[in-house]
Amino acid sequence: MLVKFCEHKYNPLGACKTIRLGTIEYYRTLNPSFTIADPHEGVDSYDVDYFSEVPNEECKKFLANGYFNLGDAKRVTMVGVKIKRTHPNCYIWCCKKIEGQLKKGDGRSIDVKYSSHYIIKSPEEFANHAKKMLHQNLSIDSFDESSQHYISGNSLSITDLELHCYYDEIRYVPQKMGAFFGEHSFHYNQDIPDFIRHVFTKPEKHKHESEFRFLFSIFCPINKRLLTVKKDPINLQWIPNSAIGL
Repeated sequence: MLVKFCEHKYNPLGACKTIRLGTIEYYRTLNPSFTIADPHEGVDSYDVDYFSEVPNEECKKFLANGYFNLGDAKRVTMVGVKIKRTHPNCYIWCCKKIEGQLKKGDGRSIDVKYSSHYIIKSPEEFANHAKKMLHQNLSIDSFDESSQHYISGNSLSITDLELHCYYDEIRYVPQKMGAFFGEHSFHYNQDIPDFIRHVFTKPEKHKHESEFRFLFSIFCPINKRLLTVKKDPINLQWIPNSAIGL
């Protein structure tokens, strides 16, 4: 069962008619004393003892996530390198995966103000509806300066942009860290594709949250470039549908 806990005034099944999407950067830069803050949000690292090979497409994509542009390089060699990867800033929305029956007070274990909740009946239906609502609520001001220039420079309108939504439960690991040792490599969470691994993995100290996450990625239709948004959350005007209920 997927449940969203919230304050009563923010429940879209009541008087509130909006749903708020946060961003990766927003949660990463929150005051660490906040329960929803995570300084490792969307970030991971890899220790490279020794690595040398002809780069295939998988290698190029992996290094691109660490902002290494290989161009036409015929071979990549790295010795004693630490790679830190930060996922481009995108919108995310989170809820809690609960096994068994929903108990009174479950929400207050997250935040004392969380006296209300609603259930996500279908993750797929919620994702599709949220994409539609996000597309309707986006504006050029939603994007950071770099993406604003890219959109205007290519004469694109908001309706031209492509939205994708990835959703899955969060995996929890001791450290969001991988390694390369010659021909051998270690990836800390192989259940999730590499390009979103650092978004759907969190340190073990967050395991009690049992989080289920939706990641909203916005792409340019010309070359599938991932566009980045500003740090601030966005409030979506939510048109009721069967994706959520009690």
